[in-house]
Amino acid sequence: MKKYTFLVFLFLGICTTGFSQTRIDTLLQKLKNTSSQKIQLRILDTLTKAMIRSKHPDQFLYLDQVIALAKQLEDYDLAASKTRFITQNYINNRQPDSAIYIVEALLKHKSKFTTQKSVAHLLLKRAAAYFNLEQLEEAVKDYDTSAEFFMKSGDSIFAADARYFAGQVYTNLRNFVGAVNRFEEAYRLYDILNDALYANYALSELAGLYARNGFRDKSIFERKKVLKHAKNDKRALWYRICSCPISH
Repeated sequence: MKKYTFLVFLFLGICTTGFSQTRIDTLLQKLKNTSSQKIQLRILDTLTKAMIRSKHPDQFLYLDQVIALAKQLEDYDLAASKTRFITQNYINNRQPDSAIYIVEALLKHKSKFTTQKSVAHLLLKRAAAYFNLEQLEEAVKDYDTSAEFFMKSGDSIFAADARYFAGQVYTNLRNFVGAVNRFEEAYRLYDILNDALYANYALSELAGLYARNGFRDKSIFERKKVLKHAKNDKRALWYRICSCPISH
């Protein structure tokens, strides 16, 4: 039975990969045959989404193209949406300065954004870059501001992530109250969204925070909540209390 299941997943994986590549090839051909910049922008938008999902090796080449064309056509919201993938790549490759430079270059045009979400995504990435540079005060400022913008635009999941990361930064700053407040809000948002796994991450951070600061009863209370959630969510069964793999 296990062998059969493995073969099914292998077959589905091969089919999905093949379908993704076929779709990408089709979009590349359409892009090549199109002279209209507006149509090119729409194709590049779809193409880069497909490339990101399939982890295509040329994704950053085409992300650069869609960002440049979006700026040229003054679609700064699209440029901001795509820029977050470029900046994350710089952060992953330990080039936070480059990430900050790209974000700040685009933020010069923030008056042309049509939604606060665009600013929020850029601030979220700049905060991560600041965190990597150990510029904690700047990082927490951007995390808090991005969370506020995400809440105003109705993107609770990104607001929860921003609050969670802010809690980590406040922990590093030894700001106990700030850290507790951010983790509690992150937990509340994740819980509302029924994201039990990430709600557990926030609870575990709270438990560890209380333990390190001498609030034993509060720590035990939060740990019990983690275990209760873990029993109700199979994804969380492997999760060890006080181990949180989320990264900036």
